[in-house]
Amino acid sequence: MKRIAVYILFLVVLVQARGVTAQSDSPSADCEERVKQSVVLIVPISADGSFLGSSGTGVIVDQNGTIYTNRHVVAEGSTFLIYLIENPNRPPILRYMAVSLGYSSISYADFAILQITQTAEWVPDPNDSSRTIVMNNAILPGTLSLPFVSPSSSAQVRQGDGVRVFGFPGWSGQGVSLPTLVRTQGQIIGIREYDFGDQALPAFYFTDAGISPGNSGGLAINDNCEYIGIPTATITAIDPETGNPVGSDAGIIYPIGTLLTLVTQGGLVSQPPLPVAPPSTPTPAAPATPLAHAKVVMTVSMTGDWNTDRQVYVLDTRNGQRTQLTTCGLNSNASWSPDGTKIVYVSTCENDDQEIWIMNADGSNQTQITRTTGWEDIPQWSPDGSKVVYVVWDQDNAQDLWIMNADGSEQQKLTVANTTGIEAFPAWSPNGQWIAFTAKIDNGYKLCFVASNGTGARNCPIDQGTVDPNNAEEQIWWRGAFSWTADSQFVVYKVIQPGVMAGIFIAPIDGTNPQMLNSEPPGWNSYPFLSADGGTLFVTSGRNGEGRIHRMRPDGSAAEVLSAGPGNEWNPYFYEVR
Repeated sequence: MKRIAVYILFLVVLVQARGVTAQSDSPSADCEERVKQSVVLIVPISADGSFLGSSGTGVIVDQNGTIYTNRHVVAEGSTFLIYLIENPNRPPILRYMAVSLGYSSISYADFAILQITQTAEWVPDPNDSSRTIVMNNAILPGTLSLPFVSPSSSAQVRQGDGVRVFGFPGWSGQGVSLPTLVRTQGQIIGIREYDFGDQALPAFYFTDAGISPGNSGGLAINDNCEYIGIPTATITAIDPETGNPVGSDAGIIYPIGTLLTLVTQGGLVSQPPLPVAPPSTPTPAAPATPLAHAKVVMTVSMTGDWNTDRQVYVLDTRNGQRTQLTTCGLNSNASWSPDGTKIVYVSTCENDDQEIWIMNADGSNQTQITRTTGWEDIPQWSPDGSKVVYVVWDQDNAQDLWIMNADGSEQQKLTVANTTGIEAFPAWSPNGQWIAFTAKIDNGYKLCFVASNGTGARNCPIDQGTVDPNNAEEQIWWRGAFSWTADSQFVVYKVIQPGVMAGIFIAPIDGTNPQMLNSEPPGWNSYPFLSADGGTLFVTSGRNGEGRIHRMRPDGSAAEVLSAGPGNEWNPYFYEVR
């Protein structure tokens, strides 16, 4: 909690409102019990795992573990221990670790967002029985179903409304008794409005409900059990002549609707997480699954100029050997056949029109299979190897998906692009039933699905971020390709929200419960591929300057570069090997 001193003139606004009666009944006991479970204790720790001597409160706002809190609660930490209420009459219990997704770029808004990424618990230190340490493990995608309370951006808050504040008094770290959840109640005794651009928005709610140190970042609800704001600070009126406090303290609640509006306008300042597990954390008793290997077929540009320099290469991650397969014309966007014996790719070898070719895995027997007036791109095999799905650019630069037999015969249009004319990166589901692809729809990008037999309309349930007007031309390429899990139930994909965040996500094909695997490290990650056992994530990453193939744990830990280069390695397609 922050304490702010203000002069007595400011207090006049508050005092005038103190006698107003609340407009509705108090929240029900059921409501309060429900919202209590969403309130968490946040304990920041440093990169080496040490406590930073302070704590705060946060609120879980979706079942995937997204947490809203104050920026000043998390400003000093690199990783955060998350304690949950399981019995309201007992202290909270350590259950998770979280990383920061960022904080508001607008100075007024003391607002930050965390994301739960790992489970955590206290266990005896195997090297010192007198102390305990944190044991943490990555969370399997799609497994969280946490209690949460949704922000109420449209709640009508008035002076005199009842308010309930939930939070944890400050905690100084391990070895000191944990706090229990504190609930205070009072009224909204004043509202201060400001102009934000052309919008007049409430900047502060003032309350006589107690806000204690450690309650910062917590939950404030109204009489209708709506999440209306984040308790943040107290203010003390000061007599300008004597310098002495005058009257009682008042609490400040930041309106959640205003915070979310400002974040939408100004974005978040990204805070790429440091490794989630502190170096002192011991390896779990069960050994981690070894990282997978793959043969990677990819596009390499030695100069970094895609328009004049691109060839198809294969990288074997088991030994780091990289082999060039093409030399004639410009060649790119290759993918493996299901058995790993052939490669389909696009080439300008015969003429300036980019056509689809097939070759053996060693680069031999390069054969052109399409001859059209369009510009073919991004081909991929069906799981049974009998067909290829691909993109056709027409004369107006619109992009549609097509399907043909693997020998180039029976070419058929699968989709008709929307008015923006962009559909790209088709990927066949392992069970053969669906083709997923990225499409530009209105002012954003969506991950869409269509039946592979061409029946039915496309369905676009997964958000990949909004268009950046400063870089609209390349946005779809930055999101890059994506991959399916082996059971055809989930897709792994990239999200970019310009000015807010970027990261690799996983979601079921109905678009519900999307979950971030890892947020963007320095540089960028694209073209994610998740191994069959779910334990290894392959990407192209620019963290070392040029695009390089990397592999890592799904949470971003244990990252390593797999190629020594030279050149930029783009548009990879992975064939997993052991």
